[in-house]
Amino acid sequence: MDKNRFKLRKEALLKKYIKNGYDSFSESELLELLLSYCNCSQDCSSAILNEFGNINAAFDANLINLAEFEEMNLKSAVLLKLIPNISRIYQMTSCKIKCLDTSNSAKKFFEHYFTGVLSENFAVVCVDNNMNIISTDTLSSGNREHVYTESKEIVNIAIKNKSNLIFISHNHKGSAEPSHSDYISTDKLSKSLEFFGIHIIDHIIVGSKNSISMRELPYNLKFKKYDCSDIYRKN
Repeated sequence: MDKNRFKLRKEALLKKYIKNGYDSFSESELLELLLSYCNCSQDCSSAILNEFGNINAAFDANLINLAEFEEMNLKSAVLLKLIPNISRIYQMTSCKIKCLDTSNSAKKFFEHYFTGVLSENFAVVCVDNNMNIISTDTLSSGNREHVYTESKEIVNIAIKNKSNLIFISHNHKGSAEPSHSDYISTDKLSKSLEFFGIHIIDHIIVGSKNSISMRELPYNLKFKKYDCSDIYRKN
């Protein structure tokens, strides 16, 4: 694309955004406008979407692979990778939920927490006896099986925060429905933690479109043996 055509295209996209906002844009137009500030043309954004399928997959792509596209470089690839990270910071800063006394508030909290997180992560939240949040920790990225069965770090976090009540959560790239290993690993972790007097209040799974409370599911999971109905309500 020649310089004059590139300039006109960028100005047209900018005017459209100012006039009609985000909802008026397709994924390809959003990516094109963003990368235009790195002097990347429509051809470049189209090539990236053709390669990865959608804008979320592009955000999740390897930094070096992104930088290798024609017209791209390391700086423009870094800019692209920063978008979901900045989005997550914004969501967590704007999140007003400080007490996880209902499954709805817990789901909303973790939906905010995992905004912009593209790989699978596992998080632990310690709460006090009134269900107020004391601490939030991310224990793994893309390797939750190990964290489920390794309780030592979770015990250390709970002891450090003087809490015997915790929430655990992880995100799925697609459906929030628990996998078979999610049930098995949650039971194993619950059994390990109860030895130290630490109880799981709920396990929240966040998917791409919704989230699920495992306490609300009609299954006989080990962590449900701890009765927290007086401090944690189902929605």
